[in-house]
Amino acid sequence: MPLRTLSPLAKTFKTFFGRDTAILREALKAIRPEELAIIVNNLSEGEQLQALSLLDDEKLSRVIWEVSPHARHELLSKLGTERFLKLIAVLESDEAVDLIQQLDKRRKDRIVEALRKADPKRILPLLGFEEETAGGLMKTEFFRAETGKTVEDVRRALSVSTGFQKSATVYLTDAGGVLLGTVSLVRLATAPAGTIVDDLMQRTSESLPAAMPQDEVIHRFSDLDAFELPVVDPRGKLMGVITADDMFDVIKESLTEDLSRFSGTSEDEHITDPAWLSIKRRLPWLVVNLATALLAAAVVTRFQDVIAELVILAALMPVVAGMGGNAVTQTLGVSIRALALGQLHPLDLAKIVGRQMLTGAANGMVTGLIIACVAFAWTKNLRLALVLVAAMTVNLFIAGLGGVLIPVTMKRLKIDPALASTVFATTLTDIVGFFTFLGLASVLLT
Repeated sequence: MPLRTLSPLAKTFKTFFGRDTAILREALKAIRPEELAIIVNNLSEGEQLQALSLLDDEKLSRVIWEVSPHARHELLSKLGTERFLKLIAVLESDEAVDLIQQLDKRRKDRIVEALRKADPKRILPLLGFEEETAGGLMKTEFFRAETGKTVEDVRRALSVSTGFQKSATVYLTDAGGVLLGTVSLVRLATAPAGTIVDDLMQRTSESLPAAMPQDEVIHRFSDLDAFELPVVDPRGKLMGVITADDMFDVIKESLTEDLSRFSGTSEDEHITDPAWLSIKRRLPWLVVNLATALLAAAVVTRFQDVIAELVILAALMPVVAGMGGNAVTQTLGVSIRALALGQLHPLDLAKIVGRQMLTGAANGMVTGLIIACVAFAWTKNLRLALVLVAAMTVNLFIAGLGGVLIPVTMKRLKIDPALASTVFATTLTDIVGFFTFLGLASVLLT
């Protein structure tokens, strides 16, 4: 269904609310979850609850994940404990955990208490792990068998296993649950029934500690080109698995979060969020930007006399500062990406900074010559042209320096580089640009 038809469809749905529930139920069945989520985002709270009350648990679980974070929070707060338990029963264990973690403490405690009585998916152990770790990403749906069993024994156990598994691997453990190796379902299916499963086992050395940070998990999957990796505790006991489709979701989420943070907005912000919520999320960083802009303004005020004497400076100084801001943003993008991928190592830092400063200086000189030619054509003032070349070269040189060192420093201070770097980097180039351009102008042109 084309997205452009969803808005009229949402309006059509509104005619069913409070009227014919049967027609609304049939209409909801015909729409895919991701399309329905877009419609739900644009409904009122009452209409959202009515629509979702008519969905079966499986479809509701998919729609809940597709709606905006704000809508998801509101909808989850309205779901009763019984319906919520039915909802997580149709989800994979890792998705169920993520949903539980979004509840307020009071409701979360009620769900945990209910799971203590019946927890067929083994969700409770997963709740103890930090969200952005291997333990927080893993799921408990996987095939496991003890060594020493025959192929027939393992086949029989797998045939009666409950839940849904996407894995094509059986994990072999000892009696204590310590991971020893793996065997593919294909080998298990084709081997003679009396074969001891140990004879088919491929010993594995690739596993993820449960405490491994999410970024390292992504790198491990990438380095190994893995489709699935087991997660173990410090004693080597098998706890769960992480699959490639989980990694795709994590990478997608990480990219969107970095993009949002880089622009100074919340990763949870959605285009359909209420205005008051967007204001609340954006205003703090705008205030920070305002404070840093005042620093740049303070530099300009030191040169009021020069600007008053040469009005052309007021027209050209935003060009110098703006080019520095563009250059530092380019360098920040490369640096933050390198940090995320583990490509920026401390031993290479000096060389990387040197290359970025050289790149900045060269670009500054070229763009400075271009704007200098334009300024000379306007004013016939050769000294002004030289000031522009020098100021542009210096500012983009500093942009190369700041574009690397600022995100590296932020990371060492355990501050998200994507969130905080832009504000400080653009302030740096504004201050350097204004000070260099107006300072040189005050010396050479007055």
